[in-house]
Amino acid sequence: MKEKYGSIKHVSRAMFRASIRNLKSPNGYSLMEVIMAMAIASIGFTGGLTLFRGVQNTLNVVTTTSEMQHGIRKGFETMTQELQGTSVNTIDISVPYAICFASAVENTGFALNGDGTPDWKNAVVYFMDEETNMLCRYVEAKDDWTTGFNTEAAVQLPNPEQLIPDVADLQFQLTGNLLSITIKISKEDPSNMSNTLSTQIYLRN
Repeated sequence: MKEKYGSIKHVSRAMFRASIRNLKSPNGYSLMEVIMAMAIASIGFTGGLTLFRGVQNTLNVVTTTSEMQHGIRKGFETMTQELQGTSVNTIDISVPYAICFASAVENTGFALNGDGTPDWKNAVVYFMDEETNMLCRYVEAKDDWTTGFNTEAAVQLPNPEQLIPDVADLQFQLTGNLLSITIKISKEDPSNMSNTLSTQIYLRN
């Protein structure tokens, strides 16, 4: 009886070992081959996921850079276009990092007097906020230009319109009717866009 059960025990172990060595999937692959294939597939998936995340991060940087470029240029163009409509006689650049001028632009367009001269409606101030390093814009209704406008008080008012961030310097120079504008952005741009923008505007009398 002992020999019989001992023989059965011995045969069962041998059969089990043989079955492990020869275990096949329905497609004819051994268990070891299936495990190796799964390991390789896992490595490939991990590598693909890492590559996808890297590409996604690069696209995010490019998108952010493009948006930053667009915002800077849009703010700069807004200021220069508005200055093109003013007169040299209304310009005030006595306050550092600021310029004040008269604007005839209103909701219906460019306002004109009966003789065709601009009908000044607003005082506009562009300035660099030294606390936030923002290029800001302030507008106040003013149709009587026989008196000046307090530019220094305007740049101290809270909650101005913010146009361009990270401004390191803002300079205005007036020579006759020629106005030169230079603005320097403090952040280096990843796409190597120049961090200094400048232009010149010839103003009417």
